[in-house]
Amino acid sequence: MSRKYCITFLYTDLNKYSIHVLIAAIQFKRIDIDVHLINIHEFFNSVNSLLTKYDKAIVGISLMTTQLPDLLPFIWSLRRFKTLNSDRVLIIGGGPHVSGDPLGSLKSLGFDYVFIGEAEESLTEFLGNLINGDDLAKVGGIAYIDDDKLVVKNPLKHVNLDDYPPFPIEGGLFNPIEVSRGCPYACKYCQVSHIFGVVMRHRSITSITNYCKFLISKGIKDLRFISPNILAYGGDGRKLNYSSVIEFLDSMSRLRSLGGRIYLGTFPSEVRPEFIDHDIVKVLKSCVDNKRIAIGAQSGSDKVLKELNRGHTVDDVINAVSILREYGFGVDVDFIIGLPIEELTDMYETLGFIRKLISLGNVRVRLHTYLPLPGTPLAKYGIKPIPNTVKKELMKLLGRGVIFGDWLKQEELARKIVELMKEGIILS
Repeated sequence: MSRKYCITFLYTDLNKYSIHVLIAAIQFKRIDIDVHLINIHEFFNSVNSLLTKYDKAIVGISLMTTQLPDLLPFIWSLRRFKTLNSDRVLIIGGGPHVSGDPLGSLKSLGFDYVFIGEAEESLTEFLGNLINGDDLAKVGGIAYIDDDKLVVKNPLKHVNLDDYPPFPIEGGLFNPIEVSRGCPYACKYCQVSHIFGVVMRHRSITSITNYCKFLISKGIKDLRFISPNILAYGGDGRKLNYSSVIEFLDSMSRLRSLGGRIYLGTFPSEVRPEFIDHDIVKVLKSCVDNKRIAIGAQSGSDKVLKELNRGHTVDDVINAVSILREYGFGVDVDFIIGLPIEELTDMYETLGFIRKLISLGNVRVRLHTYLPLPGTPLAKYGIKPIPNTVKKELMKLLGRGVIFGDWLKQEELARKIVELMKEGIILS
């Protein structure tokens, strides 16, 4: 006898952490639905097989804009598959791209419903309504097309992180622990504030510690954390909350006695430069096992930083790098090149600043090419090509091994994203 519903997620290395969080929510809310994870190469054969066991398959896609150019052939195939199985397949989408471009995701990509922003509550409510035969359109945090118009149901539904596990307890699908959400700066190139809001929320230290102990009990010794700015823990994100951060660091440090190794201030928990001072770095040095700290500079031009809403200056970056080096940390500094608001003089300021930082010693630069992401204020301006004179100087630094990152691949990716905008596949 077949069961009524299953949900199957497209499972890739790029989206697996997002999928884990959703599975954790489904398990935690005890939604009575079978969950399947399928890679792209086996997807359609596997879903066909599932349709012999279930009355209906919900296909879930978590999507970043950076994935879209490569995933388009799969998405077109999925639309055709849906047409052939219209009564038995429901396609739902979420993730940064969908949140930034719900209209394009519904009209151009062919999703039936999309989930805007955080989806732990909205997805579990959606699945509960589906199973119980209730109206799906009543679910908050979703969008759909009705009479050729976009309908959005209360998209900013913020989640209390303590209400949900950071990963599934059952099934061995583990990932770094998300400790904070939201960012008050709303930088004009970034989707974080537009997806999670400008109010920071934090998982409690008790919750973080318990999940860390669980990971250690499962043999996972390297403990990593997800945060827009790990030194903003416990605060509003605009200034350092010493007592909360030190309590957090002290609690994480005590896990070393259980065999844990603590990685903080490195991907995926980088820090903002203006949060760095001698007192906090001294405590950080005594608590963590990583030898390098990553900070976000993004530009060497104070004018550009101000226009981006970064909330820090070039001098803040110099100060942060100097303090971190003083305490023996190597420093990786993030920069974005090719921002549409940059003039040539701004690019050369950034280039000069990169050289200055590298000359300090034990400093590397992780370089990014600007990507126009839907839902962000800068996206409508497209891209600005990186002049060959600037690129030539950057290539010299790349040859010295002091610059790393996917900036060359991102340059081509940015062009592809702009083409999708021109073709009307991305609408927001």
